[in-house]
Amino acid sequence: MNEQVNISFYLNRYGLNSLLPAEVVEDLKVFRYKAGEHVVRSDEYLEYLYFFVEGKGKVYSLQENGKSLLVRFYTPPDVIGDVELFSDRRSVCNLQAISEVTCLAIEMKKMQLACRNNPSLLEYFCRSLSGKLQNFNISSAINLTYPLENRLASYLIAISEKGEDETTVDRIYTDNLTELADLLGTSYRHLTRTIRDFTERGIIEKKNRRIEIRDYRRLKEMAREIYT
Repeated sequence: MNEQVNISFYLNRYGLNSLLPAEVVEDLKVFRYKAGEHVVRSDEYLEYLYFFVEGKGKVYSLQENGKSLLVRFYTPPDVIGDVELFSDRRSVCNLQAISEVTCLAIEMKKMQLACRNNPSLLEYFCRSLSGKLQNFNISSAINLTYPLENRLASYLIAISEKGEDETTVDRIYTDNLTELADLLGTSYRHLTRTIRDFTERGIIEKKNRRIEIRDYRRLKEMAREIYT
């Protein structure tokens, strides 16, 4: 399948074909990222605006103390760069792929020109920005109001690839629990205690660097859609 066919497929899939003007569609590019690669890094100017059309990514910020903090997850058809589109500022967060990711990209300057006389396009980005603001307000309060078990459950649900059967075992690799503790705004000791508690309750099973979800339904009930 060539790139032009790929672009047409995603435009139709997410209704972008009726939104984007012809001059934008003509200049769209397809960017792909492997799990672990960064789509966006903080403190960088974005050359492109991205339409997130395949896969899953996590957005996190770096704190002054060197720790990272999970902000939210990206799934299709999220927009990357809508804040920078109107502010011309550096990115303040990192976006890292946690599965294979595909984006449709358009140069920022070309999208800025397209927005000048296109109310429908402006409304689309305004809706995207308002949704992000709402999610940010929610995520800012999460670490203060939700216990770690809820945050961990939501994180595991968000990064897992669930099959049609909700009892399917999902495998999640945990290369660095210290990093995960930072992302969830907790200590390494508290995180390991919570993982041990989940294991004893039969919700997950930890094998070396891998976590397997054993009771998806119970985990989802605990998650409360915190990071969605």
